[in-house]
Amino acid sequence: MRTNITIWWEKYNFPKIIILSIIIALIIDWSRIFQSPIQYNLGGFSIIFKVLAFVLINLIAWTASGRGHSTRDEKFFKFLFTCIPLADILFVLHDYDLITNKPFIASVGVFIFMIVQLSLTLRNLAGFKFSTEELKQNALPIIITATIFWPIGISVIIGLYTVFGVSYLFVLLNFYLVILFLSVTAAVISHFNKNFPTKNTKLMMYGLISFASCDLIYFWNIFLFKESIAKIFTTNLSLMFYLPALLMIAMSVWKYDEEISRNLLLRSRYRHRASSSPTVDD
Repeated sequence: MRTNITIWWEKYNFPKIIILSIIIALIIDWSRIFQSPIQYNLGGFSIIFKVLAFVLINLIAWTASGRGHSTRDEKFFKFLFTCIPLADILFVLHDYDLITNKPFIASVGVFIFMIVQLSLTLRNLAGFKFSTEELKQNALPIIITATIFWPIGISVIIGLYTVFGVSYLFVLLNFYLVILFLSVTAAVISHFNKNFPTKNTKLMMYGLISFASCDLIYFWNIFLFKESIAKIFTTNLSLMFYLPALLMIAMSVWKYDEEISRNLLLRSRYRHRASSSPTVDD
């Protein structure tokens, strides 16, 4: 049944509004480098357009009722896009010095994002048996993801050690990096195994690759002086990846294809036939 919000979605097309808001915000952000004197703080209009894009992205996940792959998946995305805004609010409080206990707030924010990435990993690997045969079949995407991710990840770990030493925050961030890698790998495996329709797995995979790129750049941002061109560059670059990442992940909730993928049907059958053999009827 089509609701008023669904009709509003189809009429005004959220993604186009979101993309336009992101582009305007990025133009404003990058223009800071060319101003005299250079503006190291984000402008008010940039923040307004980012918040607009962020709110609309969350609405995508929250208005998917009846148009997702399943009721369970729709609830999952609502949970996901409850955690993400909560974590982002904590990081805003941290970055803008709006709270005194900054290490604790940062730790809670990282922990929430760990829950987000772990939840995405489990969702995207639904039906994956972790058998030797399946691991061999998916060796190529796992190796490619690890080869690209970990050289950058290890350099980030070394940098984090120079800043934090062996502290609880250092350990927490290392755990987050491992879970982030697993999340990206799970999205790549999901795409190759067609766990969801192709358009959805592509959106999820590209979204998580973009999310990981944002996080790795943001980690490097920690090591830079607050008032520097490099800080502006890495901040802008991380935002270039972050909002599009959230948009792609949110849009992957929608059921673009009328026919659910064969693997989804298989998972449903296995759930009700725990003792049956893994044979498939077309």
